[in-house]
Parts: sequence; C-alpha cells; structure tokens
Amino acid sequence: MNNAGMEILKIVSEVCAIDPEKIRKDADIYQEYGVDSMMAIKILAALDIQYNIEISTEEAMKIRTLNELEKLVEKLV
Repeated sequence: MNNAGMEILKIVSEVCAIDPEKIRKDADIYQEYGVDSMMAIKILAALDIQYNIEISTEEAMKIRTLNELEKLVEKLV
C-alpha cells in the first residue's frame, strides 16, 4: 500500500472508529463499515486538509471502496 493508501486507511479508521487492520480495501465502506453521509463528509474534509484537493459530490457518490477512493486521490494529487 502506498502513502496515500495508508493515509486514507488511517482517516477512514478514525472516522469509523474501526481498527485499520480490520478494514479491507475492496469492501463497500457504506455496507461493511456503516459509513453514512456525515462520515463521508468527514472523510472528504480530512482528505481536503491532507492533500489540498476537492472531491466533487458527483465523484464522491461514485466511491464505494477504499481502492476507488485511493485511485481518485492519486489522480487529483
């Protein structure tokens, strides 16, 4: 896992209050980890602060897994 992947995993684990070792990058974050709209906003805000990027609502709605989120962050950085 690259640096972006590690940072994303850290952010998601903090927002969801889940041990990072229990998070799978291919799992649906909404179904598997209970991410709701407020949690998603917190994750996106943390990524904005960490990487100085903005992810549009349209793009955010398409993201279901950490793999997808990592690819998007790498594209925008």
